[in-house]
Amino acid sequence: MKTLTAGEMLQKAAAGKGKAMKALFVVNAYAADEFRRQLVGAGFDTGKTVEFEENDVHVFTKEELTTLLEKAQLCISKKAPSHTQNVEWVWLKAMPRLPQRVLDRMGVPNLEAFSGAGIEVDERACGGSGSAYRFIISSMLYPLLKRPIKFTVPHGDRADYYPDGPFQIYIWSAPEGSGTRRGGDRIPERVWGIETLCRDASFIPMEGRNPAGVVIYDGDYAVAELLPNALYVHHDLVHYDKEEELELFVELLKHCRALLTGPEAFKKYIKEQEERRLEAERNAFPLLIERSVAKRATRQKNAIEAAQRIAATKKAEYFEAERMLFAERQTLLDPEVMKARFLAEYEKLSSGQVELIEGVTFNPRDDSSITLHTGEILVDHPHKGTTHLIGKCDATFNLETGSVRIINRDRPYKSAGGSTVHTPHVFDERGTNVCLGNIGQELVAYIAHYELEAAAVLTVAFLQSCSGSSGYTERLSHFPVVDKKQRKAA
Repeated sequence: MKTLTAGEMLQKAAAGKGKAMKALFVVNAYAADEFRRQLVGAGFDTGKTVEFEENDVHVFTKEELTTLLEKAQLCISKKAPSHTQNVEWVWLKAMPRLPQRVLDRMGVPNLEAFSGAGIEVDERACGGSGSAYRFIISSMLYPLLKRPIKFTVPHGDRADYYPDGPFQIYIWSAPEGSGTRRGGDRIPERVWGIETLCRDASFIPMEGRNPAGVVIYDGDYAVAELLPNALYVHHDLVHYDKEEELELFVELLKHCRALLTGPEAFKKYIKEQEERRLEAERNAFPLLIERSVAKRATRQKNAIEAAQRIAATKKAEYFEAERMLFAERQTLLDPEVMKARFLAEYEKLSSGQVELIEGVTFNPRDDSSITLHTGEILVDHPHKGTTHLIGKCDATFNLETGSVRIINRDRPYKSAGGSTVHTPHVFDERGTNVCLGNIGQELVAYIAHYELEAAAVLTVAFLQSCSGSSGYTERLSHFPVVDKKQRKAA
């Protein structure tokens, strides 16, 4: 049986003998003449036409058109249905000039991807690469999402997440209340083997705090955070207008595509990611304590000697010094006891048994730190008696250094001087400038001894307080006033 050509299938369908046997695509021959050089160079006979709907056209099957577009470096700017079933009109345009290694990494583009309709790109922020980013998004994401996509560059600022509307791609950003910035020297020189050109401070996601999201890693580096309706890229990927940035963007979208094939794939990946995180925590706890105890051996020896000197020179403090000496020795001699206590307190905090602690996250990727996630924090004004809603906070303890970082997940604000205010006592972008006052030594001691529950209770009390000094009360006044009884009832 003779195999019909695309032209013969078109003529048969147009004559009213049923729909086309295959999906066919027709291009107005007059309009295609603009690209004669590219078409001829790709081996296409531009003189071969068929009459269709009162026009001379070139006709292709899907496979033929895909091959031709790839060879001729052309793409589709527009598609429209014809009056014949299974036949579509297409309009051609020149493909953006992309480096060959970017095209190689993309693979064979999807035929339905080229029009760019419904894709909005921040041209000003992309330099001369706006059309390239639009083409990459059209080819790699649009066929999966089939809805409008918006590409913007918040340039180091957080951006709100919207579950509805266009799919958002944010470059150098994180969801509000999710990520913290870190020093640019922590950004790897290469991600997935591709050089990272701009290493300004990137974002660190707050793992476990956004159950709807997936963090995409290369090794230990969190490249981006993917939510059902947004992609947040953590570093400044659109800066130098060079091919390495395009190549890295393509590779990131390849990682995203597997998760965007449908809701079930996304949910499955989130579940697997959470299982991997919990398993990593279980494996990391004993190793962390053993490693940390070993590192502290010299420091604790000095602490024991200091305690002995205090006991010898200040008899009035003898009992307290001896108690400290005993505790320090126990830490050195019996790490198993400390492990068991640490794990028990961690489980208690994780299950919400400690007031105003909603959960806890241990992230061995981030300097062996542990993060407490609080409920809504209310603070009474020390002079006016008003109650102010601070919101939910994250308090991160570094179990190796004793450092403390606190951020406000709900409503941090910028002061007149430009600093970020998380609470009246925490006022810098990263949340490391924490004015602990007279509880500082006590809190650090709890962290040093892995007394998590005591550290959590003391931290909540600290967050619920405000010094009477004018600087602190002035910062408190910017947080909304609420009815304390109603908030507690809620």
